[in-house]
Amino acid sequence: MACIAIIVLLLHICRHTLLNWLYTGMRVSELCTLKWTDIADNYISINKSAKFNRVHKVYSVGSTKTKKARVYPMDAQITTLFERIKQVQTEYRILCEWIFTDGNGGYVHAGNITSYMTRLCREYGLSGGGITKLRKTASSDLQTSGTPKAIVASMLGHTTEVNEKYYTYDTSNLDQKKKIIQNRNVKFKELTPAG
Repeated sequence: MACIAIIVLLLHICRHTLLNWLYTGMRVSELCTLKWTDIADNYISINKSAKFNRVHKVYSVGSTKTKKARVYPMDAQITTLFERIKQVQTEYRILCEWIFTDGNGGYVHAGNITSYMTRLCREYGLSGGGITKLRKTASSDLQTSGTPKAIVASMLGHTTEVNEKYYTYDTSNLDQKKKIIQNRNVKFKELTPAG
């Protein structure tokens, strides 16, 4: 395959990677080692992680950061995303065991995804953009939408304490805050005597 075609494919896949992060909040080291066998009908099995030995400059695949596998539920958007990635890989005749392939039967290394993702976040105006920012946003958005803290933490592979301390911030807008205040004030209004 021509070098240009591989570059086009990788750009295509990296854009899909951004969408996957926005949907799941996975660690880059987990995302880059996803295999097609990790995808079930209604969930993703997150059971491995990429490692890089800086001393020996060797890549390897091992257990997740927390040494625990977890499952992440899939919805229609995530399913469609994986179908599109498989379609692109089939079209370019590079379909292999890795979802995010390097085009030669291996996986795209985390460092390559990280640097591309940072540029892509800048391109889309995600300030302070990068992988950790996307994970924090996924965590915060899930909590803002009412998902219990323990569930959010488990989906991201954290303890509740770590998630609360490092991965949660306020993503609500002014209208959402106004609604919270109005709901609270209705309770107080019921407590005050009429008159």
